[in-house]
Amino acid sequence: MELGATICVPRAPHCSECPVALHCAANRAGTQNDLPLKRAKPAPEQLERTLLVIRRNASILLTPSPRVKGFWDLPEHVPQARAGPKLGEFRHTITHRHYRFTVKEAITRTTPAESRWHTLQEINQIP
Repeated sequence: MELGATICVPRAPHCSECPVALHCAANRAGTQNDLPLKRAKPAPEQLERTLLVIRRNASILLTPSPRVKGFWDLPEHVPQARAGPKLGEFRHTITHRHYRFTVKEAITRTTPAESRWHTLQEINQIP
């Protein structure tokens, strides 16, 4: 029998039908209607980030995403990079984090170890 799906349901358990009610601490304490406890929602976070578009020949520099494992992003920080004009901005929300991204063109002579150059054709094939 699946007690959690049929008898011990949230906020309205059927304790009179439960075969283990005598052993239940919540039933003995009279708190069964208060369970499960609601998790507190995390406070919203407002985050601002700057992404850099760095090009070399027909390629663009991407770095592993710090937000989503296995994805590639435009880099936020590249040693010795010089940010140029603003190309645009966008907003994105992941759970309680509200991002505001500014996208700038940049130039650099260095390539960070974890970053990779991708052609525009490759960009359509990677996450």
